[in-house]
Amino acid sequence: MQASRNGSVHFLPEEILRKILFHLPNSDLKNATAVCKRWQDVGSEPKLWKGFRLSINYKTVGMIEEMMKCQRLRGMKSVKFLAWFVPVKTSEAVIREISKNSEIDELVVRGNGFTDFDADLLSSCINRMRRVLLTKTKLSREQVDVLFNDMEKETRLIELDIRENDLSKVEPNLIANCVNKLRKATMMKAYLSLLQKQAILKEMEKKTILEKLDIRQNGGLGNLSWRFRQTCKSGKIIL
Repeated sequence: MQASRNGSVHFLPEEILRKILFHLPNSDLKNATAVCKRWQDVGSEPKLWKGFRLSINYKTVGMIEEMMKCQRLRGMKSVKFLAWFVPVKTSEAVIREISKNSEIDELVVRGNGFTDFDADLLSSCINRMRRVLLTKTKLSREQVDVLFNDMEKETRLIELDIRENDLSKVEPNLIANCVNKLRKATMMKAYLSLLQKQAILKEMEKKTILEKLDIRQNGGLGNLSWRFRQTCKSGKIIL
């Protein structure tokens, strides 16, 4: 009986095994690939890992090149980089490696070690993504300027969460043009000026694909038109 059970697993057709692995959640998929070498080989197919998010922190940052070369991770779409306690040069190496992978289209970055980060490298990486979340990164004025200037020229971004970064020095029309290129923008506690907020809302009246704008904790908006008040009530703008 035991031999029969082992045999049935051993001779399970590869296409059936692949379909089984394809329907497993990420945590179970990782466990399944550790069962035996055959399951590991079948489970290394990149398309099985498209929903997987690679997490990088100060403990794993030294393995970034090795992780990016791993066959199973070649099809992954999302990376989370926790940059606390990671030196600037090392963080730049991480972003450079992420930029090389054309499959990655979602980037989550947390950590305050980005102030001295190469502005052009950071902007290039962000603007080639589809979704980016930057929190507690404390971007410098130069980094913010380069990011939005590049975004106005060309970007693949559809969602940007840049909360708790100081955006107060970005020229109002520039930030308005960039925000209205997005489908979703989150700029909570971003020190937006009244002129910036009014420029964003004015641009929304003319041309926008924006579906959700979160500008909470940035002060008031002055006198809102009836149309803006209706937009806020619809939930499109969160004040």
